[in-house]
Amino acid sequence: MKLYKYLISILLLGSAMGFVSCNNEEDDIFSGSAAQRLDDYKKQYSADLTDKGGKWLMEYFPNEDERGYAFVMSFNKDGSVRVSGQNVWIDNSYKSDVSMWQIIADNGPVLSFNTFNSVLHVFSNPENLVGPEAPINPETSKDIDEQGEGHNGDYEFVIIGLSDDGETMHLAGKKRLYDIYMHRLDPEVDEVSLLNDYFYASKYIFSAQFPELVITDTNSGEQFALSQGEKGLFDAWPMAGDPVVQTKTMNAIIGINEIRFRKPFAIERANENDSIVVERFVKQADGTYICTDNDQNLVLDNCGYGNIFVDKKYKWKLNPNAVMGGDFAAIYGKIAGETLDAYKCSFTGIEWKYVGSPTKRQLLEFKFSRTNAGAAYIYGEQEVIDGGKSVKFNISTADGNSNGKKRLENIPSLVEFINKINSTTFTIESDKRMAPNSMKFVDVNNPQNYILFIL
Repeated sequence: MKLYKYLISILLLGSAMGFVSCNNEEDDIFSGSAAQRLDDYKKQYSADLTDKGGKWLMEYFPNEDERGYAFVMSFNKDGSVRVSGQNVWIDNSYKSDVSMWQIIADNGPVLSFNTFNSVLHVFSNPENLVGPEAPINPETSKDIDEQGEGHNGDYEFVIIGLSDDGETMHLAGKKRLYDIYMHRLDPEVDEVSLLNDYFYASKYIFSAQFPELVITDTNSGEQFALSQGEKGLFDAWPMAGDPVVQTKTMNAIIGINEIRFRKPFAIERANENDSIVVERFVKQADGTYICTDNDQNLVLDNCGYGNIFVDKKYKWKLNPNAVMGGDFAAIYGKIAGETLDAYKCSFTGIEWKYVGSPTKRQLLEFKFSRTNAGAAYIYGEQEVIDGGKSVKFNISTADGNSNGKKRLENIPSLVEFINKINSTTFTIESDKRMAPNSMKFVDVNNPQNYILFIL
């Protein structure tokens, strides 16, 4: 690894290590001294960084135990750089600070941020970490003292090289040797919006509420579980294997349209003979992610909307102003008026949930504004169909508690609404594929008929 990182240094210093001709009549392999070549690299990379407006997006990893972060850096020819970021360590808000930079000579050309920058150097400042994401000792539930270490991040980076098109610079942290990439930005890019998008992606694309994500190797059909995405520190294991001994962990930076792991992430197959190796997932139009690294075809998706919906730990709600369409909206709109007429109170919604004690059954509970009305519910069942893509309902209009039965007698539109749900075959959609805290049930025969359930 170190040899790779410092290959450029070896090339620069080659003549000083004896790479010269034995024949005095032949030219030297290199046209200048090592010092001269290094100086040329410094000038060239300095020009590259300030070229075309000098604005870059840096994907940064401070250590192997936390997510990656995005910075926008604007390099100026006067030696100043404006670094902007938005993450939990700077109060979750956009922040920008100006400091100094230069290319120095140290085992090859090195990009050094050589005066303190409150946005970048927070990750190399050796202070104890505090805040909602500060590490906690699992045995004592107390803060871990990182005094003298902090995040252990880099602020100087060995320059590995520039892509042929000049749009991507490959760096390696001088201390940690992590691969760091900077991508050139158009100078007109709105960095506030860009960093907010990265912050949103890192915090909300994945959720601890929905940990069951699945990687499918479409070449072999084997599936792998992926969890902890909300932390940017992913756990993965083969679903047909042993999660206790085969779980692997790798941190990643979650971008707007891709997930890039700190280094190639090898996830062992159930047979333990080989692994899938993931470097990055690219987001698709339908919200899934695809990895085609190393001639693979890996698809990252949820475990099926239907499977998530029937999970007993979730409660799905329809409030009085629930988003609906077609026949469902027409029927649901009548419930409020009939509730007011029959009970002189407001209809506040419907909740579909599992109750373990004492019934251990799924039920549909009717909500009203009268606090002394008592719980009113009826029982139901649901079945996952179409490979997890949908759910079939069978909600009773007779079996429930006494209050629930009374509601059905006095509010006829409730019965009509339930019958309509029972008789409809749905497909399920969500605008948040990996964290579907709302699900749209759409009538397969008439897309104008739909219901939106929310957590």
